[in-house]
Amino acid sequence: KIDRGLVQRDGALEGGNVVEAILGWRGASGLPVIAEGIETVDHAGALRDLGCDYGQGYLYGRPVPANEAWRLAWARQ
Repeated sequence: KIDRGLVQRDGALEGGNVVEAILGWRGASGLPVIAEGIETVDHAGALRDLGCDYGQGYLYGRPVPANEAWRLAWARQ
């Protein structure tokens, strides 16, 4: 999981080299990587371009209580 501290609010990746290293390791391990703190389309695009598998953050939705998250997850299936 890529910590939100590595994603800046201005659209650039704060820890670009660290993010690239994490994603490189993921490629060798085969494990999926999720980035948190995605707040802008630029964040999402930069992470997608680097090969990040999943993302979470205000761009996609506000935090919800656990029972609501389960309901939303099951509703998509």
